[in-house]
Amino acid sequence: MREALLGLAENPALTDELFARLVAAGDEEVLHTLAGREQLTTAQIGALLDVGDPQLTRCLVRRGGSRVPHARLYRVEPDENGGVRESAPSCRLLRVTRSGT
Repeated sequence: MREALLGLAENPALTDELFARLVAAGDEEVLHTLAGREQLTTAQIGALLDVGDPQLTRCLVRRGGSRVPHARLYRVEPDENGGVRESAPSCRLLRVTRSGT
């Protein structure tokens, strides 16, 4: 079964609906195969970023960092005073990934 899912993930004619279903299934190897595709749309990049996996984000940045919306790499978290604060762990990841270290 996994081989069939990986084959679908590699298929350049994969429809948006099937892409979304593969992302929703959450199989790590399939997700990384999807992230490694040559032609990802902005919506597909967004769907993969929504998974929230730092390794998957790193893969997306390595493959096409300029196409990954930087605003999507920030997270907003509640602070101890009931307000919000921004954290950017993925932006640190972005710098490390682009520098090759």
